[in-house]
Order: sequence, then structure tokens, then C-alpha cells
Amino acid sequence: MLPNEFNNKIRAVLPHKSHYKALGINASNKFVYQDCKSQMLRIVSPETEPWNKEWDILLSFQRKKSDQVEYDSRLDLKLFYPEDNSLIKAKIVRDLIRADYPRSDIITLRFAAFPSEPVNYKFWVIYSFVEST
Repeated sequence: MLPNEFNNKIRAVLPHKSHYKALGINASNKFVYQDCKSQMLRIVSPETEPWNKEWDILLSFQRKKSDQVEYDSRLDLKLFYPEDNSLIKAKIVRDLIRADYPRSDIITLRFAAFPSEPVNYKFWVIYSFVEST
């Protein structure tokens, strides 16, 4: 069960920058990075170098609509300067696994799995958001 105060916001440090490529600046003048193995995870940052620092992070699930059905299309990690000390401290674990289906062996706040690109349903980019102690 998720802690009551968890509302898709955490305080955490991003995984290593070698996992990401810069896409440019969005309409809100934020810097956008994308996972090198999947276009389904992006980081939206107020800084050009968001690595190795603690952030307040909103997990923003982007949705698409097709034939009257809505579905998840991407996960954006929106970074904010640390302000809310009530946020759960978490660790973001990123991994590339080979499996017929993705799963986590650890208890997570959130878990997301994306097919590795080029799309291959044997390799998955997984993100586990784990509460820090």
C-alpha cells in the first residue's frame, strides 16, 4: 500500500546522465531529455545539467486517445527545485533487463516498464521508484 502522502511526487536524484540524450527546449523554456533506450520516458528540467542533485519530481503520466479509449503513452519526470520537505524521499532505479515480461522483485512506490528501442519485447527499460529509508 502506498503512503498516504504519496501523490506522484517524490524527492530524488536522477539516474546517471549516460542513460539520456538531450532533445532541446520545450515551449515552457524547460530542458527536455529522453531515455536513450526508450522515447517513452522524458525528463523536463529547469536546468541544463540536472544530474547529481536532489529534485522534487512529479511523475506525470501522459495520455493519448484513440478510438474513444485513453491510454498511457509516456512518463515525464518533471523536475522542480526542492521546496516541499513533506515529500517522500525515494531512489530511482533504472535498469535494462531481458525478459518475456517485466516485473520488479522489490516493493516500489511506482514501477514503469518500456520496450527497449528498437522495439524488442525481450528487452525492457524499467524504472522502479523506491522509498528511501
